[in-house]
Amino acid sequence: MTGETWTFKKVLDESLKMAKMLYDAGIRQNDVVSIISENRSEYVSVAYGTLFLNATLAPINYTYTERKCSLTLIISSSSVIKPHSFIY
Repeated sequence: MTGETWTFKKVLDESLKMAKMLYDAGIRQNDVVSIISENRSEYVSVAYGTLFLNATLAPINYTYTERKCSLTLIISSSSVIKPHSFIY
């Protein structure tokens, strides 16, 4: 626990920023966005930002092996992978 607090306004503002970043990266309606990240409070903005674009979020556990990650990407047909450094 970080003790960090997010207000509804902060969630909305950060989610809209993420939606714009994803849109600028070419994400559109019905695309599948995968993210490989540890649990972080900022993860919420990725989820909502993806949903605001009417896209699908396919999270990938950051502890997965390379093989599991590859299989997950194939099964989900993800159009983009956003590593945590892109977000934070």
